[in-house]
Amino acid sequence: MPNDVKAYVSAAVALVAIILAYWSGSPVRPEFAKIVLATAAFMIVACGFFRRLAKKRKRRKISVIGKGRLTRAVRPGDPPTLA
Repeated sequence: MPNDVKAYVSAAVALVAIILAYWSGSPVRPEFAKIVLATAAFMIVACGFFRRLAKKRKRRKISVIGKGRLTRAVRPGDPPTLA
């Protein structure tokens, strides 16, 4: 996910969490406001954390030239996929 999209999604998650936590007409009970905010914070941190993990992982793909041929598995135990 590009960084600008990640920033927009994080801002939307934070805005929705703040509205749900502090709006008087919210369907969330007031005693759960901190849980809603903590969940939103976890989602924002996880979005950045898992993106970095995916960047660090280097995958090696061996493919066969030609359409519709099978390729070798990327990791041991993965089923072969169509090219």
